Amino acid sequence: MSSKTYKFIKVDGLRRRSTRNYIPHSSLSRAHKIHVSLKTESPVHVGSGEIQLHKDLPLLLNARSEGKLIIPGSTLKGAISHYYLALTGDISSTSNLFGFPGYMSKALFSDSFPEGSVEPQIVGIGPSWQPKARESGKIKLYRNDIEFREEKEQYYLECIPQGTSLKADIIVLNPLEIETAKLILAMGYNPNGSKVFLLGFGKPRGLGKVRILSIGVLSVDALGNERDITNEIMRQASNVLQELKGRFEEVFGGG
Repeated sequence: MSSKTYKFIKVDGLRRRSTRNYIPHSSLSRAHKIHVSLKTESPVHVGSGEIQLHKDLPLLLNARSEGKLIIPGSTLKGAISHYYLALTGDISSTSNLFGFPGYMSKALFSDSFPEGSVEPQIVGIGPSWQPKARESGKIKLYRNDIEFREEKEQYYLECIPQGTSLKADIIVLNPLEIETAKLILAMGYNPNGSKVFLLGFGKPRGLGKVRILSIGVLSVDALGNERDITNEIMRQASNVLQELKGRFEEVFGGG
């Protein structure tokens, strides 16, 4: 089943669960530090829970830190873990990387801060919606080719504007190289280019489009020594992409 706004991807499980091969966080041998540059390709709204008035209608405010509009690390992690499961179809590897009850995530995401000063973009939104469609054994992804159009306003959103460049860091504890390669692919980034992924509010309306511009990866040992392994990880990502090419196109294609 699919619609004009979403599609379903088959996976082998939906709920994170304990795995046999996880490494305790008390035993840290090394980490991967991923530097990410990204750009918004439509307005992005991640709600802060705060509301003001704008033109006599509610204005939902975006999350902020130190007075700056941000994409919280928790939001980025939630979106990427969803895409990771869709791309791999494997709930065990997703659980091992992103955690399960009683085991903290190995992947730690910083907040994404805009480069320079950014004024918020205020967009008008019509009636809300309640997407209830489900399919057994599948997860829902919203299409990334929906064009955003402002509507007759019932409320407003404070957004990070379209075209904003941001930076974020991701730390992966006790990683396998293939995990980091799959994590990068789950952000739509691959050796042949970069695809749009979605996060935040209003995905069925064309909001929340984000594209990775560049990625750098450092391997950090237990003594804090760093080594650039970007090329090694991208070669690994290229190999994984060949194995998951069909799923990659299914996940990141517009249909």
